Amino acid sequence: MILVTGANGVIGKPLVDYLTHEDEGFISVSCGAHHNQIRWNLEQPPTESVRQRILACDSLIHCAPIWLLAPQMHEIAQVSWSVCTQQ
Repeated sequence: MILVTGANGVIGKPLVDYLTHEDEGFISVSCGAHHNQIRWNLEQPPTESVRQRILACDSLIHCAPIWLLAPQMHEIAQVSWSVCTQQ
């Protein structure tokens, strides 16, 4: 399961559209969540229900502003992530 942050943004929205078209399993996160998205303002700690959904993921695609990820690293670090790099 892929966790996509910034799902309503300039990069995140097309990515979510692509993942939907490809029938990939993902959870989309946005501070202004729409239908079937998790509402999580990355400037605040996640609620317990959001935390449980995060723990169900094994991949992260971070499309939200990079500075929003750092305060949440202690939550995100608890997940066993798959790491992909493209060269």
